[in-house]
Amino acid sequence: TTKANGQQGERDTSSSATLGIPKTAMLMLLQLLLIIIYNCNMYICICNAVTESEIVSSVQNGNENLDSVSVNLGVGMYCGSCVQVAKALIEVAKGDEHKRSRTQLAHSLTD
Repeated sequence: TTKANGQQGERDTSSSATLGIPKTAMLMLLQLLLIIIYNCNMYICICNAVTESEIVSSVQNGNENLDSVSVNLGVGMYCGSCVQVAKALIEVAKGDEHKRSRTQLAHSLTD
């Protein structure tokens, strides 16, 4: 590359080959994306628009199994594709540390 004074400068080898974005900027964007994803309220049941926090609240209000959460929120009443995740989330929500739930949920689904 050529600098403003006409001298040849070093080429930026730290940029992404496909997007032309410097790696430091890309890492900052990825960190921001991870923060957004971690802090978002994930939908568990798309059919009834039931979120992770609604299921956790339902469990905290005494609905400690899928049947009672289903009656309370409608989780798993239509297509059923959310049932496995809902069951795992209910088990995690019964514990004291919901802040770690996504990690626990991921492990419980792979066990």
